[in-house]
Amino acid sequence: MDNTIYDFDAAILTHIPAELHVERANFHIVDDYSQELRTTIQDIYNAPDFFHGLHLIEGVKESWQAMIDAGYDPRILSAPVSSNSMSIEGKRAALERDMVPEFGPSILDDARFDKDKWKYDGVALFDDRPTVGVNPESGEAPWEHILYGWAHLSEVPMSRAAFRLLSWYNSKDTIRILDTVQDLRSV
Repeated sequence: MDNTIYDFDAAILTHIPAELHVERANFHIVDDYSQELRTTIQDIYNAPDFFHGLHLIEGVKESWQAMIDAGYDPRILSAPVSSNSMSIEGKRAALERDMVPEFGPSILDDARFDKDKWKYDGVALFDDRPTVGVNPESGEAPWEHILYGWAHLSEVPMSRAAFRLLSWYNSKDTIRILDTVQDLRSV
């Protein structure tokens, strides 16, 4: 959810002077900044209402609808932020505000908040995390990881994902990738 359908970084960067912004190179935004800014950044995303105020990334609703229209069953699978005890509540509130009015309450009913994403079935997992955990016993996950974002990098060296979606702007790209993954899974 964070930096996949909601703009986590933008919500932080609005509180930091523009001249101090740096290009992202690490998964955790705090790792891209000096020690003095790290505390500020952590305070921002650990604020109880931080997740309530996140804004959808442009194109999310259109791609979500395109997935439904193509016969897919998109669902939310998001890791809680362990340092923010209100992260799940805030994520649910953001979904209720932005997605439920258009797609119905099943968005919340089907949403899962768990760091162990490998426990949940699906065709694909769109995630901005360059490496996503797999079942520790089998070394596999029931879905294909599709790396989302990182458009400023031509490649993300820390990622093992075979597929990549740079943005939600063109829902045809989303469906093309899902169809490719589905075709490979059925072989």
